[in-house]
Amino acid sequence: CRTQSGHPPPVDKQKRMVKKAFRKLEKIHKENRSSPGAEEIKRMVQLILNQDHAIREQIQHMRDLDLEIEQFEMEVHRKTDSESSLLLACSPSLAADSKEQLQKYLHTSDGVEQLDVQIQLHQELILQLSLDIDAELRKANLPLIQEEDSEQEEATAASRLPSKTDESFYNKELERLQDGLKHSLFGGVALQNQAADIDKQIKYIDSTLIAKDQECWQLASQLNSLQIMDCTQEKNPTLVPLQSEATCSESQMVKHSLSPVDVTDTDSDTGISSTHSQDSLSPCLDFPPPLDTDV
Repeated sequence: CRTQSGHPPPVDKQKRMVKKAFRKLEKIHKENRSSPGAEEIKRMVQLILNQDHAIREQIQHMRDLDLEIEQFEMEVHRKTDSESSLLLACSPSLAADSKEQLQKYLHTSDGVEQLDVQIQLHQELILQLSLDIDAELRKANLPLIQEEDSEQEEATAASRLPSKTDESFYNKELERLQDGLKHSLFGGVALQNQAADIDKQIKYIDSTLIAKDQECWQLASQLNSLQIMDCTQEKNPTLVPLQSEATCSESQMVKHSLSPVDVTDTDSDTGISSTHSQDSLSPCLDFPPPLDTDV
């Protein structure tokens, strides 16, 4: 950067500009490092590179093992071919000798016994030869078995590491689980709405039941008051409601104005006047009826 006059800026200003640029770069680097998911992406990239390296090493090792197996098979074929050629070369002479010996044995007296002994010797030789062949095969197969065991161990170790196919399988499984979770969430929302509707219905039913209960109690209280009024009317059928003290005094005056024959109705058994009995009270409840001294 140059000034308008064409001269370069001073050294201090250049230093400040360089420091400012470095601070900006450091800030950008920190923001990139602190961005969400950057560490996860970096770790996944490193894991993929490690897996690729391990897979390449396994492939190379398998190729080496295939070459060793082919070489060993070629050696075994050469040995079997050489042994078979030796047996074919020796078989005609052995057959001719066996025929001559058989003829000699047949012409002799004890040829049969010697033949049995020879057969036993041949059987022992065959058994010994088979044992030797088994031992050689075991010696030859021992490194193969060890290599197979090492291959199996390496294959199991490699199978423990997730491959690309495993990652695709995991991704599909994750998508399937996410779809199931979405369906379950939708079902839960629908069930919540149904529960809210049912709650509203229950509240409405409760309010109607409370109103009907109150109405029943009101009807019961009205019925109870009617029964009480009926009972009081049955117990006091001749009672008349008092209107005023004037009506009571008038009734008393009317009673005194009656003739003795009308008023005094004497009971034949007791001799007590019916007008003065306890059953015939005055309709005025506040004052007792007047006493009549006439008998």
